[in-house]
Amino acid sequence: MDFLEELIDGTYTLHRLDTQDFRRCQEIISQYRDFNLGFADASVMATAERLNVYHILTIDERDFRAS
Repeated sequence: MDFLEELIDGTYTLHRLDTQDFRRCQEIISQYRDFNLGFADASVMATAERLNVYHILTIDERDFRAS
């Protein structure tokens, strides 16, 4: 509930995906096929690339740590 309230209050900036992001998602999923990435993870990566974001805070590290 707190997170939803923060979304409503504008604490976070939401970014829409566009056609180029969808294409980049395809490339990322294909490139990292061995990691079994899904669309959600690929969209985070594509959006971060587009926004020049180099640090992502997540509690789901399984798909974001290459070993």
